[in-house]
Amino acid sequence: MKNLIYLLFLTLATPVFSQPLVDICLNNTGTTLEVIITPDGSFQGVVSNIQFSIKSDNSAITFSSPVNSFGYISMAKAGGETTVASDVYHKFAGFGFVNMSFFSATWAANTPIVLCTITPSSLAATFTIADDGWTAVNNGDYYTELNGLEKTGIIGSCAALSVDGLTLTAQKAAQQQVLLQWQTLAEYHSSHFELEKRTETGAFEVIQRQGAAGTSTAPLTYQYLDASPMSKTNYYRVREVDLDGQSTFSNTVEVTFDNFPHLAVWPNPSADIVHFEVREASLERIVLYDALGREVLAHDAREDIGATQLSISGLPKGIYHYQCFGEGLVWEGSLVRE
Repeated sequence: MKNLIYLLFLTLATPVFSQPLVDICLNNTGTTLEVIITPDGSFQGVVSNIQFSIKSDNSAITFSSPVNSFGYISMAKAGGETTVASDVYHKFAGFGFVNMSFFSATWAANTPIVLCTITPSSLAATFTIADDGWTAVNNGDYYTELNGLEKTGIIGSCAALSVDGLTLTAQKAAQQQVLLQWQTLAEYHSSHFELEKRTETGAFEVIQRQGAAGTSTAPLTYQYLDASPMSKTNYYRVREVDLDGQSTFSNTVEVTFDNFPHLAVWPNPSADIVHFEVREASLERIVLYDALGREVLAHDAREDIGATQLSISGLPKGIYHYQCFGEGLVWEGSLVRE
């Protein structure tokens, strides 16, 4: 019964996709715990639900809230720690409502993804994804739901990754820019890095590709300056790709600009003319995208005086995603054509 309403919704609103099994493993990076999930078949639907429990053999251990890396589902702590004898358990659960196909995204078969990272109060313990008598009684067994259907894979051990200690940091730079730096403690057959930034839709897109060292036993640092951050909060992560195509994700970092120039958009919803205005900066270009992420309208605003007027009367009714560019800044949001 717990999935009846959800299944009905998905049956009516979600395209049918094959339902792969999803394996899970836990990787201790030395500074944090990475929860890594891997499907045995490609998938483009909704990752509806994921639940798992982490067990450690140190009863004093507590866990931080997850830092989410997989943009299609958000994980959170599901209650407090539970101590049984010398072990401590904690459940984590997450729900997703974003259909990957809407953004032309595919979770490729046998491609591991860092679901989230979790930092324990101490790494002086052995950590596992639990599957035992406690999880069975307390609804803490690992399972996934794809399009609302339970499709649990195996709990395994993470294979040796091609980089050690991949960590990303971000800090504000001059002129509303973001300086991003990532470090590896060692690299083994690494090919390149892909720096990704999350869009308003929750999906990550690549903003920079950079070659890796290949093999190195010394710490290395890479950096990139994002000269076009978005208003409010920006989320970044780095994907390392090795020579055989396997990949590893870094932690996800965020940078917030509280004094970002305000973009006014009115009226919204609208059936015809929409006004865009930033009083503290000059708009240069406005682009609209449909629900599939396709560009449907673009307007160069350099010659406009005052608020830029954009006619959307030629577009079908629906919700559109806009990006506005100006003076190295990017504003994003949603616009309704009524």
